[in-house]
Amino acid sequence: MDKNLRILIMNFLQTSARWTNLDWLRFLAASSLLVPLLGFPVLAQTKIVQAIPTKSFGYLPLFVAQENGFYKDESLEVISPVVRSAAALPGLLSGEIHFASAESGMRVAMRGTPVKAIIFYYDRATWIFVGRPEIRSIRDLNGKNIAVNSIGAGADLTTREILRSYGLQEKNYNLIALGQDSQRILALIRNQVQATLLNPDSAAVAETQLDSIRRLAHSGDVQKTPFSGFVVTEKLLSENRQLVKKFVRATLKAIVLTRDQPQVAARVAEKVFGMKPEIALSAVRNTIPSISAKDPGGFTETGISQFISQNAKPIGVKPEEVRISDIADLTLLREVQRELGIFCEGGYGCKK
Repeated sequence: MDKNLRILIMNFLQTSARWTNLDWLRFLAASSLLVPLLGFPVLAQTKIVQAIPTKSFGYLPLFVAQENGFYKDESLEVISPVVRSAAALPGLLSGEIHFASAESGMRVAMRGTPVKAIIFYYDRATWIFVGRPEIRSIRDLNGKNIAVNSIGAGADLTTREILRSYGLQEKNYNLIALGQDSQRILALIRNQVQATLLNPDSAAVAETQLDSIRRLAHSGDVQKTPFSGFVVTEKLLSENRQLVKKFVRATLKAIVLTRDQPQVAARVAEKVFGMKPEIALSAVRNTIPSISAKDPGGFTETGISQFISQNAKPIGVKPEEVRISDIADLTLLREVQRELGIFCEGGYGCKK
């Protein structure tokens, strides 16, 4: 060791022995400012853009990941702008957006667009079908009014499927398009309609506004298609696989935390969406049934096949000509699951 350096270290040790806690704090603060100047490496965060179609409760795991530092742990700075799917996909292909909504992404993948779904928050739909107190079962809806957001929307189709599964045909009830959840809850309270399909957070709100409201069914019982996921381009997947893997790891941790620690996730919902504590916790618990117990982040072969069957024909594609591997790649999810000690069961691509 250089003699001058040895003397400098000895002087420092002798001086620092008399330092107070405040002296040490000042030293550490000064050192942090000096590190870049001395040429020591500073860990930089990679900025990525994760576009979401709406800032809604359904994307709670995104905010759970942000609030708990899961992306930061992976040296990622995630920007999450609200971008309509029609605009997000061109941004994805141009490289301006790194991750976009899987539902719309998989539809264009069926037509040959080089994108793949890599992870989903839920392995089935999250909606809850609720009815007025006097409606004891779905069969009691014969001849009744049922509200949907808009005719032909996903929630509308799921509503029809739920009713069909209980033996009700379209001639047996009246469907009324009433727009947003809040408008349909009001119609429910006024007895203008007797049932409707709500998002998990809206169902929690409805329970506080209408005494003895009944949960008649969970959409996941009939709609097993994967829900609220993300796609990436095949280019990014091949050229920057580690970046995508970091994103998947942080996202998976958030999904598992939401499922296993609803109180923690509820506090995030309180902060991000301004929800009351009891409503936030109820909403999280409403969502948990849609997060797979044995394959978080993934989906079932039945569910993805259902998605292909429902979406191929409307876009002019034959369902039988679409392979699951054409629209999704869960390779990185499986790698991350194993690294985190999760051994998936029942999902597409899980070992039997």
